[in-house]
Amino acid sequence: MVTIQRQRLRHLRLPKVSLINGGILLLCIVALVATTAIAFFKSFHLGQQPMSTSNIIPKSFLPTNDRCAYLQSRYGCIILPPELTNDIRLDIEEIKQARGADIPISYGNTHEAAMSLQGRDHAQNQDRGIIVSPFRIPSQKVRSRAGANKTDLMVAIYDGHGDDGHKVSQYLQNNLHERIADKLSILHTWSDEIIKQVLNETFLEMDRELPNDLGKTGGSTASVILRLGQKMFFANVGDSLSFLAKYDDINDETSILYKNRFDKPHLPEEKERVERMGGRVFIPQFPINSRVIAFDRIRHEMVTLGMSRAIGDWFHGEVGVIAEPIVDVIDLDDVIQQNPNAQFFVVSSCDGLYDHRDKEFVAKRFANCFFQEQDCHPVVRSVNVIDLAIPKRITGYHDDMTVMAVRLQL
Repeated sequence: MVTIQRQRLRHLRLPKVSLINGGILLLCIVALVATTAIAFFKSFHLGQQPMSTSNIIPKSFLPTNDRCAYLQSRYGCIILPPELTNDIRLDIEEIKQARGADIPISYGNTHEAAMSLQGRDHAQNQDRGIIVSPFRIPSQKVRSRAGANKTDLMVAIYDGHGDDGHKVSQYLQNNLHERIADKLSILHTWSDEIIKQVLNETFLEMDRELPNDLGKTGGSTASVILRLGQKMFFANVGDSLSFLAKYDDINDETSILYKNRFDKPHLPEEKERVERMGGRVFIPQFPINSRVIAFDRIRHEMVTLGMSRAIGDWFHGEVGVIAEPIVDVIDLDDVIQQNPNAQFFVVSSCDGLYDHRDKEFVAKRFANCFFQEQDCHPVVRSVNVIDLAIPKRITGYHDDMTVMAVRLQL
């Protein structure tokens, strides 16, 4: 190989250039590299660190028939929700003009979309999310799974809180899907219980392995949808929301078939665990706003947390806030048999989206886009849903808002 390279170099004739021309050429190269780097970083959330690119395959190596519009890793095609800036809104206008066409953008296509908006008066957006579709398991050992990853997917929302909540949610965005895939890749046999155990172990490991003691200064929800073949696994800690919905085109009806539980401290089993571990639960007039009280040894003061399960929040973990998810399994074959005229989709979003809109509103808006409105693009609809969830009053508070929606292939 070395000899061949030297032969090529001997036959490569370089033109003679002056020192001035050489300097100009060098400046052009530097400008090109800088422009490329700026374009790369603009494609991610404003104020976020880009996800780890250690497994990202260069665009030139992507198969021409692959649906990945922007990022591909050994774990699948990746979509990250961008910050809804003025530049993104300009993109949205171009997408509208395309009248539903599948144009190449990094944050969605005609069957999936992701979008995020930083809350008013927030220093930074602490939401993170990811769609991996198709979701690929490297070196898969389960023979019966051959080719099944065409419909496999993972959707996850991470809503950070606390001083370093954005760092916790970023860590989860970068690592949780990879850890799940790596664990699945070494399995020789699968069952619902085994997959549930994989999800449970992954959540607990993410909590223990947060770098730089981030768990002392921040935490995050984690709501994960994992589709493997015709089984859908919903794993959740915290108060973000993931749901499975259907659209019945015969009756023109949209309904939610499954949604994860909000892990709130006032729930009897959650309250019992917290109090058994020495914690206290404050339950106000509206129990949904209940909070776990803990002592922060860094701030040297009592602090509260509005959920009973989370990743991070280690001081609250000492008094009963746990990172163990509740995992539910949905059999899509059963769902299809019970709803023969329906089409299906999933939505994953942070709780800020529902401060002023309910989940039924969000479900109906995406159902109309996926299955009724011919020229509707899901990315445009995700922006519309967020805009409609912002309070009317200019001075009104609104939380970070992130929404991701995927139409299921059956």
